[in-house]
Amino acid sequence: MVTGLTGGVLYYFRVVANKSGVSSVVSLLDVMAYTTTTPLGTSTTGTHVDISVGKGTNSGRLPNPIIDYINGKLLVVTLNEANDSKLSLFRCNLDGTSCSHTDISAGQGFNAALFASPVIDHINGKLLVPAQNYANDSKLGLFKCNLDGTSCT
Repeated sequence: MVTGLTGGVLYYFRVVANKSGVSSVVSLLDVMAYTTTTPLGTSTTGTHVDISVGKGTNSGRLPNPIIDYINGKLLVVTLNEANDSKLSLFRCNLDGTSCSHTDISAGQGFNAALFASPVIDHINGKLLVPAQNYANDSKLGLFKCNLDGTSCT
């Protein structure tokens, strides 16, 4: 945490690691930070955004969000009870706009992905979702999709 900064100012940072009196070289990457006059978590002007894309009651059971840094998207994997409890992906801009819904259950049916835990494979540009597959004797299954929720297996 950096303290003592002035609100409304753009700061640039570089990093030097130091251990036992030995320092690394200065990082080559500049990191920018724009300060605000309102401390984080204290704004009273926050809003609620419904990202369910009209998918109905219980479409967001057991949500598990991750950030797709490659495309700048919020990805939320849910068990969609409004769609026979199939594995679903809600994909939005980071501000909660332009959301879409995709069934990513790969035809596995009812409760095929309990306790889904999504991760992004940055090497191959894929969404990987390991989950307990109730449709397959509760064995561990892996759902693999493109980052937009297409071509799931």
